[in-house]
Amino acid sequence: MPSEVRTLLNQARFAIYSEPAATMGPVVSADEVVGNIRAAISVAVGHVVVRLNQAGFGESDRLYKIRDELAAGRPIAADELTWLDGTLDGDATD
Repeated sequence: MPSEVRTLLNQARFAIYSEPAATMGPVVSADEVVGNIRAAISVAVGHVVVRLNQAGFGESDRLYKIRDELAAGRPIAADELTWLDGTLDGDATD
């Protein structure tokens, strides 16, 4: 995996895991701060995915799905998080 793709995927993973809804159930609070955090994460992941597309990454649709779930405050399916972690952890070479 090219180092640029690895770096971008790590950035996406960091943004995704910074949202509690990624690993827990739906966030009950409709607090403005929670909405702002979700929006920032959604934008961050979106920017990373655009750059991944430019770098030739072929599985961006999965990251878009994760981004959309986070933006809605829904938990991310365990298989999607496993895919992201496996994509990064399973390919330690460039």
